[in-house]
Amino acid sequence: MLDYQGSIVQLLDYYQHNLISTLPELLINYGSLPFFLAAFYFAVKNQIYRHPFFLYLAAGGIVLILYYLFEANAIAQIHDYYLFVFYPFLFALVAYGIKQLLYSQPRKTVSIFSIFLLLALSVTCHLRMKNRWDPAHPRFNRLQPNCKQLFRIQALW
Repeated sequence: MLDYQGSIVQLLDYYQHNLISTLPELLINYGSLPFFLAAFYFAVKNQIYRHPFFLYLAAGGIVLILYYLFEANAIAQIHDYYLFVFYPFLFALVAYGIKQLLYSQPRKTVSIFSIFLLLALSVTCHLRMKNRWDPAHPRFNRLQPNCKQLFRIQALW
C-alpha cells in the first residue's frame, strides 16, 4: 500500500468488489448473510457495546479493517485468500446472529426461517462454486510441461 502505483479509482473498485462480491459470496455465503446483518441489529438492540469485552472485539475489528486497507492493493480482486484472517470475526458475528434469531420473538416463524437459511447454506455454496471446480476447465494451464512437478512440490509444503 505504501508503494501503490495505481489510481484511487482502481483502489475504490477493489473496495467495492470485495464488499459487494467477495464478502457476501465467498466469505460469508448468501445463506449466512441475513444472520450476519441480524448480528449488527441485535448488537445495537442488546447494547452489546456496554459489555466489558466489547472494547477488545472492537479493537480487533479496527485492526482487521486497517489490515484490509493496507493490503487492498495486494488483495485486489483475485487474491481473496488474504481475507481468511476475517473468518473468525465474521463467523462470530454470524453465530451471534443465528443465536439471537433462533431465540427471538416471534420464535416459531423466525426459527423456521433461520433453519431454512441454515439448510440453504450448502445449496448457495454449491451454486456459487460449481463452475469453479471444473476438472475439464481448471483455472490454470494444464498443458504447462512442469505443471505436475510443481503441484507435487507444492503438495510437500
